[in-house]
Amino acid sequence: MITTSKNKLHRYKTIYLRYGWWMFLREIALCIIRKIFTFNITYIYKLDKATVKSANLLSCGKKLEIKFKFASPKKIDPDLLKAADIDLSWFKIPNKRIFIGLHKEKVIFISIVSLKHFKIRNIRIILPPDCAYIQNCYVVPELRGKGIYPCGLKILANCLFNESINYLYLSVEFENEASLRGIKKVGFYSIARIITIGFRKKIIENLWKWLNTLNNFERKTWKIELEK
Repeated sequence: MITTSKNKLHRYKTIYLRYGWWMFLREIALCIIRKIFTFNITYIYKLDKATVKSANLLSCGKKLEIKFKFASPKKIDPDLLKAADIDLSWFKIPNKRIFIGLHKEKVIFISIVSLKHFKIRNIRIILPPDCAYIQNCYVVPELRGKGIYPCGLKILANCLFNESINYLYLSVEFENEASLRGIKKVGFYSIARIITIGFRKKIIENLWKWLNTLNNFERKTWKIELEK
């Protein structure tokens, strides 16, 4: 069942009065499509030595006395890795590294670096030898909005550029405005856009339950006929 708020109903009424039946039906159809399908837009950003901005992004790290370094994932709190949506099984393959920021001996920033390939919504992308992909950047909630994210990215980029890496890539969801602001401060620029369309999980689950109900009903009916 599709429910609509009073604001939406007022909007549909306005569309009908201004533009007529065609635009009204079009808007209703779009509303139904959004309820059934999911539309995800992911932007891929790139950074190289020439585009790194020289803005003073490191002042935040100095003020808070944050120490950034590469670390072993086994030494990090599992709950923190779970909050950052990081799976320890990723590190069984030696092409992934973890970069952290420490404040008073507590991990407040995490980022993963992939050196050979990466995935964006089941699309596998192979990286050249001089490229790396940054993923799962995470800042603890109590310290967000203080410039730690762009500061950590800038230091991570400098570390990788000193290790024969010439190009960095990362992906950001269209709705993630905070991350978009942070990566643009460092100098990342957009090079591609990936649009994926899928079914909403609840719609699939309800459809599957309904089909199973029909299937069970047919079986029961068939058994009753056999017994007679």
